[in-house]
Amino acid sequence: MIAAACMALNACRQTEQHPEGIEHVIIIGLDGMSTWGLLAAPTPCMDSLMQHGACNFSVRSILPSVSTPNWTAMMAGVGPEGTGAINNSWKDGVLSFPYVAMTPERRFPNIFRIIREQKPGAVMGSIHNWGDFANMYEKEQLDLDEDYDQDAEVARRSAAYIREKKPNLMFCYFTNPDGIMHGKGHLSPAYLDMIATLDGYVRTIVDAVHEAGIADRTVIMVTSDHGGLFYAHGGNSHEELATPFIFFGKGVKKNYRIRQQMYRYDLAADIAFALGLTAPQQWTGRPTKPAYTGFDEPANLWPSADVLPSPALVTKEINENFLYGGLWVDTSATLAIQLRPDTQGDIRYTLDGTEPTEASPLYTAPVKLDKPTAVKAKLYGKTGESLTVSGQYRIADTKAGNGLRFTLYHCPQARSMPAFSGLKPAAQGTCFEFGFHTPENAATMPLNKAIADYEDHIAVTFEGWLEIDQDNEYDFDMWSTGGSKLFIGNELIVNNRDNGHSGNHGRIELQKGRHPIRIEFFHDDTATGSILFVSYEAPGIPKRMIPAEKLFLHK
Repeated sequence: MIAAACMALNACRQTEQHPEGIEHVIIIGLDGMSTWGLLAAPTPCMDSLMQHGACNFSVRSILPSVSTPNWTAMMAGVGPEGTGAINNSWKDGVLSFPYVAMTPERRFPNIFRIIREQKPGAVMGSIHNWGDFANMYEKEQLDLDEDYDQDAEVARRSAAYIREKKPNLMFCYFTNPDGIMHGKGHLSPAYLDMIATLDGYVRTIVDAVHEAGIADRTVIMVTSDHGGLFYAHGGNSHEELATPFIFFGKGVKKNYRIRQQMYRYDLAADIAFALGLTAPQQWTGRPTKPAYTGFDEPANLWPSADVLPSPALVTKEINENFLYGGLWVDTSATLAIQLRPDTQGDIRYTLDGTEPTEASPLYTAPVKLDKPTAVKAKLYGKTGESLTVSGQYRIADTKAGNGLRFTLYHCPQARSMPAFSGLKPAAQGTCFEFGFHTPENAATMPLNKAIADYEDHIAVTFEGWLEIDQDNEYDFDMWSTGGSKLFIGNELIVNNRDNGHSGNHGRIELQKGRHPIRIEFFHDDTATGSILFVSYEAPGIPKRMIPAEKLFLHK
């Protein structure tokens, strides 16, 4: 009883205490840096921060796993249910959502407001290279709010401000690696190179803290908002939801792996805790106390098996349903699987679309696939297992007549889907699927090259024949970054209107045989990446991309 009372008293004291001597908190935000990306890239500075600090590799992102809801949550201490930030179009201060608490300026009380009220003389700044970042807080509460075009400028200006003003709270936000992910792909060489580059900018900021003479009173927190999968994010895969967090500095434990589950909205509570402030009851976030010397992990951590990071099917393809796979033309495919660098266990896989079990084949080396294959894989480790990952490996055969005709148009004056009949083609050729991230080899280069020649206002038509194996009612889904229309015969099946990110579906009865299929696409900002994804399903046929082996140039 005495021991239990002592434990309870100690827990009570820890609840009331704050770390001592912290006067400055520097937040370094790297948009789109996944845990896998951090572990795979060469990052000597962040590695040193982790070695001499505390870290967590499983910080859970807010859904949807996109930037605005997550950065807003980090500053507001609560998720979309409290702020209304449900997508990247949201802007704070627009009273279209019933806040659970409001400031006199009719804004949700975020960390900047809390500091300004409890420490009126505090110096606060935010330097970023994404204009919308400043929509997430009240600029008038800050002493500095600046936006720059390049990551390098953010690092340079942040370092100068830290040396000059010694801010009590500083946000240094870098829009990459997110931008590289969308253009080159998650875990691509370019993505990992960008993380390595940003590691140098992190060092610039860390050095500035020392040069300012405040290192002995400062905590540096390195964070991200979401991870990614292929060229995108927004879903609920482990790769998108699991992100890293690093604590370094005054009072932080050394070389410590935090066990407490962390969420994106905990950052505001972490800042308040470090600075000895009182957080509003309306915040959901909880401070990560175990990061600091003298504070223990929660006694009530749930003792469950781990949901391990899923293995990755190593391919170069994107699709917006987050399905692994790839397209191969006149050649066999290769199935390659890898684990996150900090993960161990057995990878079990199947090649018939069934769920893997611990009795399924053990993956030990790349597997050659000579026909279209539905792959599923799963990790089994000592402490738990992962979710299943799926891949659709498609193989097109030009001798069998597989392919589609594409026609590309440049429409600089168009603002929405044009009337194609009056347009002059800028390029024509053959491709093998509906979309733009196709293999870059001799057979499929024409579409990739044609798209790369223009930065905006392109329209594309895809035409061919879809082979149906059995009479059935088919559901078609289409997602695109621009306007898109799907026709089978003369019937319009799916219509995604104009630009933006949109998806819709339609249904049609089809008989066995080949049916004419056509897609029209328009995007006014191709510099940001054009995406088109089309799938279908039917009773007895699971949802999948329209496979290359079912698309033909002729009837």
